[in-house]
Amino acid sequence: MDLGSTSSGASDSLAGHLSDLGLEPVKVSSTTEVAEGVCVVGQLYGPPYEQAAAVSTKNGLLVLVGCSHPGAGRIAERAMRDVGARPYAILGGFHLVASPPEKVRIIADELVRMGFEKIYPIHCSGDYTREYLGTEYPGFMEMEAWA
Repeated sequence: MDLGSTSSGASDSLAGHLSDLGLEPVKVSSTTEVAEGVCVVGQLYGPPYEQAAAVSTKNGLLVLVGCSHPGAGRIAERAMRDVGARPYAILGGFHLVASPPEKVRIIADELVRMGFEKIYPIHCSGDYTREYLGTEYPGFMEMEAWA
């Protein structure tokens, strides 16, 4: 299932390196289902280009992001639109480590308004992001098992 189209941001040199390792790279520029209920979300430009993964679970859509240079909200919107599922959880870097508190609050509040019930900011999200979510949205960062 190919759910849209844009040009690929993956470099030919990356493809060459992967081929040298004996791997067969496949450029995915639009949202594509790669296994039942698992999609690579079409790329967005930040810069740089980024892709994400979206997994359909019994609770809703789990969105896995990298560093969210294009914006966690933009990536989540794309995943929800292309996959056609309601949001449940988002996990990854939100590229907010050096952002002022007001921007962190805007992004976190936006994800909550979008309907995410669980928000897991890691690596480049910054401590303030975790502090804000923990204070303003208790329970949103609690881990649980989903399938």
